[in-house]
Amino acid sequence: MLFCHATPRDDEEVVLADSRLDRWREVLSGLDTALGKRPSGRLAHLVGELAETSAGTRRLLEQTALRLAGIRTIPDRLISLADPDARPIRKGKPQHPTQFGYTALVAEDERGFIVDHQVQRGNPADAPQLVPSVQRAVSLTGRPPGTVVADRGFGTAANDLALAELGVQRIGLQRAGKPGKARREYEQSRRFRRMRNRRVGVEARTSHLKRSFGFRRTRLRRLAGAQTWAGLGIFAYSLQRATVLSR
Repeated sequence: MLFCHATPRDDEEVVLADSRLDRWREVLSGLDTALGKRPSGRLAHLVGELAETSAGTRRLLEQTALRLAGIRTIPDRLISLADPDARPIRKGKPQHPTQFGYTALVAEDERGFIVDHQVQRGNPADAPQLVPSVQRAVSLTGRPPGTVVADRGFGTAANDLALAELGVQRIGLQRAGKPGKARREYEQSRRFRRMRNRRVGVEARTSHLKRSFGFRRTRLRRLAGAQTWAGLGIFAYSLQRATVLSR
């Protein structure tokens, strides 16, 4: 006996999945009725997860239909059912040009303590984050930092001016693009190069957080979970740092 199986077209697959979602919504409706009659924390949690998965699957089907229609750019597209808040992040690294997850901003003081950290959705621009981070550090420590150094993406004339107004005495922010003659001479000075070399310590701190304190991958879902995970890692690191300095 010979059985023939016809491979469905892409649009047929979408329609088939859509009909299954309709049946899924009927199940959710029945669960909502049962939940109203017999409220339960565990049952409510499971129904909420099922509803979230259903909504995410619907979004994936809509994105698939757009992609099949030839639309390549889909704003704020869903990339993961397990973690809907995760975003694609382009870092330009040869081994991993595109990663998925969140970005973290970490600021440390001269003793190696983390005085500010922020976990954010997507990959926001660096420069607008600098002054608010320094302001949070000032509110925590009660004084402006004597020196501020950071990656090249944080370096702008506006940031230099804002940091000077906050009372920062030494600003070692290398500018992006081609600097003018005066700026180039300043960045080549011994004082500036000494400040720039201190930034290497920040890179080492980030590597240490990734290797020993879970900053490489969060085990908690969604943005709130990633922020909690990073906060716990920073807390554990601070305890270790305090132990080392107290010896």
